[in-house]
Amino acid sequence: MTDKSRQLTTHHRKALRRLWFQTLVIRFQAGDDRALGEIVAEMHPPLQQFLIHSFRLPKDQTEDLLQDVWLEVCRTLGRLREPAALRTWLYRIARSHALSFVRTQTRGLISLDMDTASQIPALPDVRSGPAGLLELIAPLTFPLRQVLVLRFYAGFSYDEIARTLDCPVGTVRSRIHHAKNQLRTLLSKENQS
Repeated sequence: MTDKSRQLTTHHRKALRRLWFQTLVIRFQAGDDRALGEIVAEMHPPLQQFLIHSFRLPKDQTEDLLQDVWLEVCRTLGRLREPAALRTWLYRIARSHALSFVRTQTRGLISLDMDTASQIPALPDVRSGPAGLLELIAPLTFPLRQVLVLRFYAGFSYDEIARTLDCPVGTVRSRIHHAKNQLRTLLSKENQS
C-alpha cells in the first residue's frame, strides 16, 4: 500500500467517523435515547485521557468531572446546532468543567489564562499515565500539554483544536511548535544523562 493510498484510507476513516457521530446526534435529537449511550461509550475514554493528561487529574476526580460533563451533555445535546461539531463540543464542555474544578481546588491562586505559560500544579496521588507521548508531556506547561493531547492523542486538526480552546489557529500552531521544541530539549537532556 502506498503512502497516498494509506492517507486516503485514513482520510476516509475519519470522514466516516465524523458522519457516524453526526448520525448519533441526529438520532438523539429525533428522540432515540440509545444514541446518547453510544456517544458516551465512544467518547468517555478519550475525554477521560484528555482530562487526566492535560489537567493532571487523578482518575477518581476525572470520573466525577465526567459525570457532570455527561449530565450537561444530556441536557443540552438536543440543542446542538452543528452535529458535525460533536467531538469539539464535548471536549469544550469537559475542558470547561475541568477548568472550573481546578480553579476551585486552587482557590483561584493560579492563572489558567490560555495565553500564559502558567502550569497547573500536580495534585497529590497523580500517576504519570501510559508510556509514550502522554508520559513525555507531563512536565510541559498546561497550554502546551493541552494542544499536544488534542493533536496527537485525540487526533484533532488544528482547526478543531482552535475551536475547542476558543483561540486562533495561529496560536495552536505556535503552541505545538513550542511544545515540540521543549520536548526536543527534554529528550536531549535525558539522552545526555
